[in-house]
Amino acid sequence: MTEQELAGTIWNIKEIIRGVYDDTEVENVILPFTLLRRLDCVLQDAWRDPAKDKVGCEFPFTRLFYRYTPLRTTDEILAELITLENDTTSTLQSLISDAK
Repeated sequence: MTEQELAGTIWNIKEIIRGVYDDTEVENVILPFTLLRRLDCVLQDAWRDPAKDKVGCEFPFTRLFYRYTPLRTTDEILAELITLENDTTSTLQSLISDAK
């Protein structure tokens, strides 16, 4: 699109909306936004690289909401399992002896 065609398109749009809005509204608000939108459509591919487009929002979730705690050793896990087993066994035995 040449500069003359672009200017013609913009003025044609102005003539279309002239009857709907007051002349001051057309000149001060609507015409500049129409111009910006038209330029955006014409020049869209000039500054946008579709290969770099991403969907959604990226932010470091783990940095914001995660607090690192080191893993437990196998010995600590085994000791906890033995403690749980002993507690469960004693609880079951006390239930069985109460039922008798």
